[in-house]
Amino acid sequence: MDKIRKTLLVHPLKPKKSKRGVATSAALKPVVVKKQKTTHVPEPQKPEAEATSEDQSVHKEIDDYPEGATQTEATTSAPKGKLKKKTHFPKVEDAMRKVWEDSWTKFLPKTEGKKTVEILHSCLSSLIQGAHLAAILACLNYEGTLEMSEAADKVVKLQAELEKARTDLGVEKSLSAELQDQVMKLGSILDNRETLMASLEAKVKGLEKDATEKSALITSLTSSNDNLKNDVRGLEIELLNRDSDLAVVRRELEETKGHLSNVDEAFSQYRQESEGFLMAEGTNILMNGWNSCKKIMLGKIKAAYPKADLSQFEPEDQDEDEGQEDEAGQNAVAIVDAEAAVAEVVAPVGDVEANDVA
Repeated sequence: MDKIRKTLLVHPLKPKKSKRGVATSAALKPVVVKKQKTTHVPEPQKPEAEATSEDQSVHKEIDDYPEGATQTEATTSAPKGKLKKKTHFPKVEDAMRKVWEDSWTKFLPKTEGKKTVEILHSCLSSLIQGAHLAAILACLNYEGTLEMSEAADKVVKLQAELEKARTDLGVEKSLSAELQDQVMKLGSILDNRETLMASLEAKVKGLEKDATEKSALITSLTSSNDNLKNDVRGLEIELLNRDSDLAVVRRELEETKGHLSNVDEAFSQYRQESEGFLMAEGTNILMNGWNSCKKIMLGKIKAAYPKADLSQFEPEDQDEDEGQEDEAGQNAVAIVDAEAAVAEVVAPVGDVEANDVA
């Protein structure tokens, strides 16, 4: 393409007859054109190298024509021995420029894979099937630099490249389909994993809630255990106090047993003394009562029978009665002393019983 562009734009096309003796195109007439700014699309950066200085010189030569002058007029003073630049054919050059710019701007951008193949396919199709191919072939035939056979070979090569590009495109499409299938499978796997993760998160939240409740329960049980420990310690202290109280009670019971043994001895002694006292006292009381009764009866009999002799029925002497009265008084004093001694022994026992009841 570079060679064609340089051939058509750098070297002016001279009108001449074709091999058949007929002009190639009626449009190839000299036309006076004003200088116009070429719509130069800035070329993107090439992937391997920058634009050559030769390409820049081509654009410069195109724009060097003076305003209002034809290409022939601008180049008639060229040195002899060199190819003179003659008539300018704007329609052909515009067509070539359009083909060049379209192909160059579509083909150059940095693309990879499927996109590159599609761009190349469209580019080649436009070059092969487009209306500009006839103008290119006509220009080549008119200039005489390339033969039709070479153009046909190039077309065949382009078709072969196109077929190869189509094959690559089919491979790319099959790979793309496989990749899409894999992407769908991965998407389903990811969806399943998201569902699984959601369920696992719900389970984790439930476990965290259970752990929180169990920790609260453990805390409450720990506090209850501490309270129970304190209660047990209080009971232990109370039992120790009770043990000390029981020891005191045991000592008091031992003392009470001693007192009771003393009481038993006192009661036995009192019983013996009481029996002797009661026997003597009872006898004295009976005798005194009998004597009193006898005196009363004798007094009544004497009153009724003053002359009767009742001397043999008179009571005994008063001395004996006084002696008996003294003995009875002594017995009474002994009884009182015995009762006081018993009271002294029994009083502590009553206090101990009262304490036990409390």
